[in-house]
Formats: sequence, C-alpha cells, structure tokens
Amino acid sequence: MVTGFRYLFTPIDVGPMRLRNRIVNSPHNTGFAKDNQYDEREVYYLKERAKGGAAMLCTGITMVDPRLVPMLASNSPADIDDSVIPWYRKICDAVHEHGAKFVVQLSDVGGVCSTRLHPDAFPPLAASPIPSTTYKEVPIEIDREGMEKIARLFGSAAARVKAGGCDGIAVHAAHGYLLSGFYSPLFSTRTDEFSGPMENRLRPLFMVIDEIRKNIGRDMALGVCICGDEFMEGGVTVDDAKAVAILLDKSGQVDWIDVTCANAGDRLSRAMIYGSGYLPPGAMVPLAAAIREVVSIPVMARGRINDPVQAEKILAGGHADLIGMARALIADPHLPNKAKAGQLEDIRQCVHAGEACIAREAEGEPMSCVQNPVVGREKEWAELKPASVKKKVMVVGGGPAGLEAARVATLRGHTITLYEKTGELGGAGSHCLKGVQSPGVSQHHPLAHPSGSKAWC
Repeated sequence: MVTGFRYLFTPIDVGPMRLRNRIVNSPHNTGFAKDNQYDEREVYYLKERAKGGAAMLCTGITMVDPRLVPMLASNSPADIDDSVIPWYRKICDAVHEHGAKFVVQLSDVGGVCSTRLHPDAFPPLAASPIPSTTYKEVPIEIDREGMEKIARLFGSAAARVKAGGCDGIAVHAAHGYLLSGFYSPLFSTRTDEFSGPMENRLRPLFMVIDEIRKNIGRDMALGVCICGDEFMEGGVTVDDAKAVAILLDKSGQVDWIDVTCANAGDRLSRAMIYGSGYLPPGAMVPLAAAIREVVSIPVMARGRINDPVQAEKILAGGHADLIGMARALIADPHLPNKAKAGQLEDIRQCVHAGEACIAREAEGEPMSCVQNPVVGREKEWAELKPASVKKKVMVVGGGPAGLEAARVATLRGHTITLYEKTGELGGAGSHCLKGVQSPGVSQHHPLAHPSGSKAWC
C-alpha cells in the first residue's frame, strides 16, 4: 500500500452517510436510459464503480417535472412516478453489495431547454423571461404558485428515492437551471420576494430543500450542487457562491456542497462545465477551496481531477473534503482500489478526449470511452470468462487495437505471440509518447516529494 495516501482513503461522515474514502463518482449522465427510465446497463455500470472502490456514486440529472419529459432525450432518466422505485432498489442492491453509497441528483432545467422540436411540451419556466444564448427561447417567469408546485415535485421525487433504498439526494442548483437562475444576477431581474439580498434569491431553493426534508427526514443525506462561477460578465461570481454556501450551511438542512461552475445556457460558459483537455488539471479546485473556507460541512471539488496523487494533494492542502471524479472512473472504475494498493502505473488514464463520453451523450447516444471499451457493457465484459479452449494466437500489429487484442486474449488464457514490423509498440502515434510518463510515477509523484508544489495537479 502507498502509505503516502494519508487523506484520500480516510473515511468521512457526510450527514448520516459514512463514506469509506473521499472518492465520489460525481454526477454525469450516461445515456443508458430507455424511454426516460433507467436501464440494466446503468445497474451494471454503477456496480462496477462500486466494486472498483469509489465511496459514493451519483446519478446525472434526473428530472422531477413531467412537463419537461417531452423535451428530454429518451435516454435521460426522469423521476416522475413510482415506476422508478424498483430501479433504485436494483441499483442500491448492486452498489451496497460492494460497500458504496448511492445518491440521486434531482433537477429542473428551467429555461435551459427548447420546445421548438416538441410542440406538445409546455413552455420552459425560469426566474425571469431571459433567453439563454444556447436555445434563444424566452421562458415564462415562474410565479410563487408555480414554484410551490415545482418544490412539491422535488419532494415527491425524493420520497421515491427514499422508497428505493438510496442513501442520499443531491439537488442541482447550478448550470443555469431553474434554481440557480434565481441567484444569478444575470438571469434574474425580479423585484418580488425572490429578489434582492441572497436570502431572498435562495427562497426557491429552500422551498425545495424543505419539501425534500419533509419526505426523507434526517436519516438520508442531502447535498446541493452550486455554481462557483458562471464565467459570464454580470453572472455568478465566487463571492456570490460563497454567500450561497454560507446560507446553506447555516440552515442545518444540507450535509455537503458540490461545487461546479459555468452556465449551460451559454455556449462559451457551457464548455467550462466539462473541463476539456484545454484546461489545466484541477482548474476548478480554487472554487471549491473558496467555498470550504466559509462553511463547516464537507465540500466536494471536481473538474479535471483524474489522478489519485492529484486528489491527495487537494485534500492535503485543505482545498476540499471530497473528490469528484467522473471521466477518471469512466476510463478506469478500479482507480480507487489500484491507488490504495499502490498500483499507480496500472491505472488506465483518462485522456480527456470527450469523444465517446460527453459527445455521444450530447447526441442522444449511450456513453462510451475511447480508453475503456467495457463502458456500457459491464454485464458482458467486466469479468472476462476464461476461454473454454486455450489456443495459440498470433496478433499482427502492435498498435492500440493489436495490444488490446493481445491483452484481452491473454486474460482469457490464450498464449499470445505479437508481431510488429517496426520493433516499436504503440502504432502510428507512438512517437508522440516518447519520454512521456504517467502522472503517477517518478518525478511527477508528489508522494515522493512531500514538500513540493502546492498546485492542484
């Protein structure tokens, strides 16, 4: 075991939840749902990440308002009736078997949507009739009665989550969606009870929190995802986010804060949500660090955190209490167990291509991974069965495809001979990798240099 992991594998209490370590499979949509309902692939996908050692697994956004369902892709889940409860039970059984906790993220996208392709859908509702630059459709300003109805929908969804045996709920109040629109200076021009000081602008969020607590009590954890910075002139700043976090903490109703960034209603801002390879590792950690300075409850950092050594430095520096990893655990669901065992060089690295995860899901297709072909096929491929007949196999070509074929065939018990005419493995792009090392080894290893840089990466 790498004894230098002093923080990453330390248990932590998050409300009534006891997490075995600090690694969270942070919220992300998989696109595995069918007819807006969870699918068997989701069960096995989450099971594999629980088996791999993550402490808490979160769903992507799960809609609570039936009026929004016609505008959703059919592979996006919705929590609008009791048919979802058996799926929660299946997921929980699979996840709990391997010692992890399961959290459902509930959401209402507000004005960040469009009815143009859905004539039967209701017009989108938002804090103010300000169109997003992404969809350019003017939403209807929601009134108090409408907000009360939305809050009750969150409460009903929360009751289903509890009936399904889940461990917690995360309320999505970021990315320009309905609840964050109220506290964004750029997207709320109201002059009523939901305007003015932050206490007023957070009233809709607390209406939702109150309804959820009525339905789940105190024996389930409740977190809130907030925007640390919208990166838009006139939008949410980190100072706004700190004011939001302080009020959530003081309420005594929230068990952790998940700090994300940006606004999905603006194309340039939206790109920051996904943390592409153009951004430095851990680019959004300073936002979480700013929130952690002003609250007493656990804070989760996320955004281009894909290396356990990097995660350890974030925790050791006091910048966060929880580490959110999405793509890192897509690429290698067993990253936590490998890191704990000291097998850093065996971790399959996320390369932040975004081609098979983010791009496919955005196009309404099920998610995959350029590094991990097992994603979405965990039921069939997560545990390779030994071949019934062991053979001698010749693999021609030492590029990525040939090496993967050789690896899988070896795991199944075959004897492999690999032929590569150049004498160098890696294929056409191998020359780009000369001299490059894994971020978890040698001179890049901060566990070998405890007095080194305090950077996030």
